[in-house]
Amino acid sequence: MSKLEVKEITPISGETDLTLGQSGGTVTLADGATAVGFGGDVYFYGSLTSDKTIARVTTTKITNMLTNELDSHSAFDGTTFTVPSGKGGKYFLYANAYHDFSPAGDDGENMKTSIYINGSTKFENQFVNVTQKDTRNIVLSASGMMTLSAGDYVELYVYQADSNGGNGMVKANGTSLYGWRVSQ
Repeated sequence: MSKLEVKEITPISGETDLTLGQSGGTVTLADGATAVGFGGDVYFYGSLTSDKTIARVTTTKITNMLTNELDSHSAFDGTTFTVPSGKGGKYFLYANAYHDFSPAGDDGENMKTSIYINGSTKFENQFVNVTQKDTRNIVLSASGMMTLSAGDYVELYVYQADSNGGNGMVKANGTSLYGWRVSQ
């Protein structure tokens, strides 16, 4: 094994790429070293600040996810994550919504948790109770991986219906949206 000691490595003049190692090989960093700019450096997380009433049979955008917020590139405003410039790539996205029908008579019949990308549903999970009774609360998650480009935006939406016509809610202690870039 050889050892090369340098302070900085830059590509040849006029080139923008620098290759370390070879295909199938491994580049190893010493314990405590930090890799910067290698794909997975973009992440965001936020959970709902307070319970939110959801109007019956209405798809509702979830806002105010500022509790425990993490945001590596100031790209998540607690409502919408927008892919930063130069940070396109494959992203893993995940959403939870804690659907609660206690204010509507404990009779939830239909609920959805959806991740929207650029204003359209991309990942969704739905629960339908065919008995139309005795559903007080349920946590539904939606997740997926997708290639996103700079400027693409990600949001959390929910849908609720109950059998007596009341409004349900999503609870703060189980509603969140997060994701991270896994590769360029």
